Amino acid sequence: MSPVIVRPSAQIIQQNTQVVQGSSLTETTICSICQDSISTTDTARILSRCRHLYHLNCIDRWFERSVVCPTCRHDIRQGSQGPSPASTQTNTESGTTGSL
Repeated sequence: MSPVIVRPSAQIIQQNTQVVQGSSLTETTICSICQDSISTTDTARILSRCRHLYHLNCIDRWFERSVVCPTCRHDIRQGSQGPSPASTQTNTESGTTGSL
């Protein structure tokens, strides 16, 4: 059996991300895929739900083989619906969610 690659469609990527220029960033940011700084001349992509930022080429290559954010594992196909991964984790850690 061969592994099945699940990747987001171009439409999903377009709907759930934003392309920005590095010159519009207010602080130095590191692309966690390649570990290089996103410079003022670079083009970057911000994921709408989690707001993680990557070089455009790095995240587009990532999305060729995965549908999740490489940092927080949010499924990009879910867009900005439901609670954010951070708020879910906080609720679980604080004990506000029920346990099985």
